[in-house]
Amino acid sequence: MCILKSKKHAKMKNKMNKTMKFLSMAALALVGAVMTGCSNDDIVDIDQPGNDNVERLTIVANLDGSTTRAINNDAVKTYAPGEKIAVVYKNTSGNTVKAESDALTDGDITGSGKSAKFTVTLTNPDKNVNVTYIYPAAMAKDDGSVNYDALYNEQDGSRNKLASNFDYCTYTGAWNGVKLPAATLENQLVVCKYVIKNNEGTEDITSKATAMTISDGANVYTINCGYVDEGIYVAIKPITSANIKYTVITNDGKVWTKSVSGKTYAAGDWFPLGLRMTLDTNMIPGLFSVSASKKVYFSKGNLQYTKSTSTWSFMDHQYSTVETNGLVGNDYANKDVVSLFGWGTSNQTIANYGSAYQPWSTIATGEYYGPSGNYNLTDTYANGDWGVNMGSGWRTLTMAEWLYLFGMEANNTDKEGHARYRKYFRATVNGVIGIVVLPDDISGISDIPEVSSRGKTSTFDGKTYTTETWSTLEAAGCVFLPAAGSRPDTEVRGVNWYGYYWSSTAASVNSAYEVIIGSEVRPLESTGRDVGCLVRLVRKVE
Repeated sequence: MCILKSKKHAKMKNKMNKTMKFLSMAALALVGAVMTGCSNDDIVDIDQPGNDNVERLTIVANLDGSTTRAINNDAVKTYAPGEKIAVVYKNTSGNTVKAESDALTDGDITGSGKSAKFTVTLTNPDKNVNVTYIYPAAMAKDDGSVNYDALYNEQDGSRNKLASNFDYCTYTGAWNGVKLPAATLENQLVVCKYVIKNNEGTEDITSKATAMTISDGANVYTINCGYVDEGIYVAIKPITSANIKYTVITNDGKVWTKSVSGKTYAAGDWFPLGLRMTLDTNMIPGLFSVSASKKVYFSKGNLQYTKSTSTWSFMDHQYSTVETNGLVGNDYANKDVVSLFGWGTSNQTIANYGSAYQPWSTIATGEYYGPSGNYNLTDTYANGDWGVNMGSGWRTLTMAEWLYLFGMEANNTDKEGHARYRKYFRATVNGVIGIVVLPDDISGISDIPEVSSRGKTSTFDGKTYTTETWSTLEAAGCVFLPAAGSRPDTEVRGVNWYGYYWSSTAASVNSAYEVIIGSEVRPLESTGRDVGCLVRLVRKVE
């Protein structure tokens, strides 16, 4: 605990000033693995001249005045110039108010990095109600709650930015008469330093990382790694017996994954962690928002099924297709590799179709694709979500998520005031026509054509890419949805002109929602469940 001493001073009166100004508060040392506290040198002095309207509270603790320290290699938390603290209090009208201090200057900082003098202005505070200190101030919202959104989305992996903006410490206490309470701040988070290699330990990944996501089942942290200081520093909430999924994207467009189980990290803990990660060749490295709180990765290509081996797989490239125009009847039924699937399936025996009706079968009766009447879905092909065939985490987007991805309303119109349509456009890749969808972060992507509403360009095919020029965009996280047609009844139509992609959302007993890409993008159309459409899976980050 830090020891606080008071000094008395003469009162200063200024009846014209209704604002109370305070110089405030505290220091926290986070040392080693789990220690938090103060040494004997962390004695602070409170200097409080009294006044009916304005009071000053000065707290001095040990600081070093450096402009670059934060959480150092010994995991010691210190202050830096430019940092602020927030005071959350009730005013005499009963409203909750957040006040930010002035930014620290070199003159406010002394000692070895543990002491600071903050200045904060409070207006008409109610001294009968507890106050809360939040450090750093960036972790406090205007309503006084904790800004976990910043923790989830704004970290960059650097020590200094973490300490100055995200390493959340707090204190809540009662007023000491007319004085602000003295405080020892308590760390609320866990700080981890990640050093990452490939699974064999022969290749450094840390210095190549451009993005990292950490999911513990309840929280998802997205770190844009703009800076690496011998490791990626991340602040996370405490967890108990949690399973953690790590995903790292490197500057060569590769995706690396790692899962660990049963981890417990307590508030104030410091963990230097080494991760050996596995290269995942099935994901495109871009992050895509599909709701206000959900992000996904897209698979490396459309889904396909090989009948002779009874295996599901992703196509080798995003622009790959397996269908051609003119396949009808038995020609399609005899095709070994297919990628146009009916929505769902049925265990019901159907004449001339074997003992079970599979998604690649062809029939002009939508109710056989369940659920409908007495037709029961199997455990393998569940209700329009083909993700179960490709392992844990893979799934099909819902209709609402497709709409969000393209920035459209539920009536297929562009969302008012939403510029999302500028994040996709029509293109030809390796001779295949389709739609390029840009990831959330497009800061490193330059080869993008000018487009108008709904991704339209001057011609249907818009921008043309070779496999070489496309590889640059793919490494930056771009997704390509090829226009590989559809299969109404028994005939494949529209290849290299239109693409029809299933959602996992049913529209009626016999129909489901699809996305049509062609002369324009329409994420909210429905068709019979018997129609064969394309499937592009995503892996959840949530």
